[in-house]
Amino acid sequence: MFRWKVGRLMGIDLYINWTFLLAPVFVLWATWERDEPIRALGHALFFLGLTLATFVCVILHEFGHARMARVFGIRTRDITISLIGGVARLERMSEKPWEEFLIAIAGPAVNVVIACCLSPVAVPFLLSLGSPTPSSEMGALVFVSYLFAMNVMLVLFNMIPAFPMDGGRVLRAILSSLMDHLRATEIATYIGMAIAAVMGVLGVMNVLSSPALLLIAFFIFTAGQQELAMTRRRHAALADQPIDVIRVGPPPSGYARIQIVEPGFSGLAWDVTRRAWVIWHNGRPVSTYGAKPE
Repeated sequence: MFRWKVGRLMGIDLYINWTFLLAPVFVLWATWERDEPIRALGHALFFLGLTLATFVCVILHEFGHARMARVFGIRTRDITISLIGGVARLERMSEKPWEEFLIAIAGPAVNVVIACCLSPVAVPFLLSLGSPTPSSEMGALVFVSYLFAMNVMLVLFNMIPAFPMDGGRVLRAILSSLMDHLRATEIATYIGMAIAAVMGVLGVMNVLSSPALLLIAFFIFTAGQQELAMTRRRHAALADQPIDVIRVGPPPSGYARIQIVEPGFSGLAWDVTRRAWVIWHNGRPVSTYGAKPE
């Protein structure tokens, strides 16, 4: 994945994916008016500025996830902004429904706060003029109104129950409180795949005139399956019975003899069946040391 680090905020590295560079291209392509170059330039600059402001809101959205995750002791590796939005990479995902619910909802909540801050200016303007339309004078009121609308759209879009988007994670959190976490993930993933298929059809038909819709549909479809596969592997590993381990022979160089005295053991022990040193973590074997003692 080609991306560039652009800064660090609150201890979290911020990256820009190469697809983000396509955003100005799409904006210019969608807003340029060839018959009136001066008017077209004004429109292009207006919407470029609006696009950048919207991506700032997206970054704040992702930091909302990161801050809430930190409350539960989950660190964020980095945040990457791309053409279709942002992704905060957490070190792990909480399997506690209430924690996952709060982490997922924290991002859209930031956009709600931003929209509320803009509403004293935007709402009266929209009520008096209707939906703002580009004109020869792109004033601050129009800009604020558009940015208000974009934040409302970000909330509504992110809360679509398409796993692994925010709304899909909220759905999984709710389902996890009613059933097994793996089963909840499967249901949320299948719902997300169905929604992605609908988005893909709309994108092909160009109903919404947005090439990004196809990218979003592809992301939901593939990312959901990947996370489902990881969840299945994790649950399969947890279901494995610990192998029998006894203390035989000397440990590898640098390791002292370790005795298993209780469940939850973490360390190194000799597996007489496999004739290999096994690394244990919290009472379960995670890997073998490799070299077999004589």
